Amino acid sequence: MRQINRYGPILQLFRQVALAFGLAGSGTAAAEFTLLIENVQTAEGDLYISIGDETAFGDAGGKHAVQTILKARAGSMRFCTDALTDGTYAAQVYHDVNGNGELDSNFVGMPREPWGFSNNARGNFGPPKFADTRFEVKGDTRISIRLEK
Repeated sequence: MRQINRYGPILQLFRQVALAFGLAGSGTAAAEFTLLIENVQTAEGDLYISIGDETAFGDAGGKHAVQTILKARAGSMRFCTDALTDGTYAAQVYHDVNGNGELDSNFVGMPREPWGFSNNARGNFGPPKFADTRFEVKGDTRISIRLEK
């Protein structure tokens, strides 16, 4: 009769995690990307942050490199990550003040909650184009976005 090791999958997962951390620790440190979010008017609600390349921008349907939600804090906030590789990206942030998980808009589609894009780009009758919001990540990179209604 064959004996089943019920801890086998856990041990295998542990080995994989240890190997991953070992490999990550032996290389050079990843570059740090810092996003400064300015003009957060209230500590109510959450900030939704999305960073992606041109395939993830607007309605293109691609996958964002980074998506996160931060608890709002009035004033300026900082978000840092080492998840971006060198390349061209765009960032967008909106402040979901009422906590409903959406960027609320009026009857013509204009946002009623604060929002912003990289390069502080503003669109005409819609969001700005990727070309107006793009920035380069090469090593440590820092950008800022000012939230506006």
